[in-house]
Amino acid sequence: MPDFPEPLGPVWQAFVDLAGTRQVGMAANPITFSEIEAFKRQTLTPLSAWDVRLLRRLDQAVLPILNPAPASNTVNVRDGKGVLSMIRGQAAKHNPPKAKESA
Repeated sequence: MPDFPEPLGPVWQAFVDLAGTRQVGMAANPITFSEIEAFKRQTLTPLSAWDVRLLRRLDQAVLPILNPAPASNTVNVRDGKGVLSMIRGQAAKHNPPKAKESA
């Protein structure tokens, strides 16, 4: 494996520091421009516009790892028809239709 490019060290360290303060709710949120700006101000880290774009690109590469795609058997809570279908499917599994009685 090649050595880590030394000129990128400060940007990588900024990314690691920012990622450690990332907002996490139901999923990890992206690092925002305002968080980067606050980081620059509070740590006196000189980040160029190129550095900020690189931080955002690194974050875009990491977010799918932190927030894997949902399993195929999940339904978005905002999908009313999908939720209803899922509930009906679960009910059918637990309450199979009763056989008709013969006369």
